[in-house]
Amino acid sequence: MSLPGWLPPQDTAVQEYVYNCKKLYALAEALEATLAYLLYDDSAKWDCLAEVTEGLDSTCKLFVKVAGDHRAAIVSNFKCTHWKKIINNKRLSLTYFLNQTVTIGLGKFLESPEHLVHILKLIVFHDRILPLGSGAESKSVSIVKNTCPVMLLPMRKLSLTKILQIVAQLRAEECGQQLVYILMNIKARREKAEEDYPASDNSSMEVYRALTENISPSHTSAAPSP
Repeated sequence: MSLPGWLPPQDTAVQEYVYNCKKLYALAEALEATLAYLLYDDSAKWDCLAEVTEGLDSTCKLFVKVAGDHRAAIVSNFKCTHWKKIINNKRLSLTYFLNQTVTIGLGKFLESPEHLVHILKLIVFHDRILPLGSGAESKSVSIVKNTCPVMLLPMRKLSLTKILQIVAQLRAEECGQQLVYILMNIKARREKAEEDYPASDNSSMEVYRALTENISPSHTSAAPSP
């Protein structure tokens, strides 16, 4: 008799849950890789943002389905518990990449309506998957990546106030840089204009005295002739 014949039949709920977890992990891994590709490349790579946001709805529904499945057969199964922790880790790291992508994307495409629509879709996706993890799972996984210090702090939703704060900060940095460039250009023009004047060691008062001495007669009292 083969080995599977000795094993008890596996519950269909467990099989379905593991299948959904594997599918969700593959989708989240691909999305995370694409977001990382956007973060570390030039603006030309952001053209694929529309393709990224097309599958967000199905991925979000799968996240909700996996996180909200609390059937007894799944809660008591070790394989399901293991996959639930893996999905929670992936959810946390994905929210970090989404946060960074939204922050950079708002600065790049604030005045581009086409790209801004996709940025808003990422914000909605981020806010929907953020609260899916339970308190116990979030406490057990405080650090997802050792290069992500943001994960030490609880993540927050990208509310309208947060978005306006990001936009204001980006605009302040941009205006500050422009102000520095303007001041540098003014200083360079002033220095160039000063270099064009003829050099002189005399002050303006000395030049004035020299001119008046040559133009005006000397004021000397003439002695009366005997």
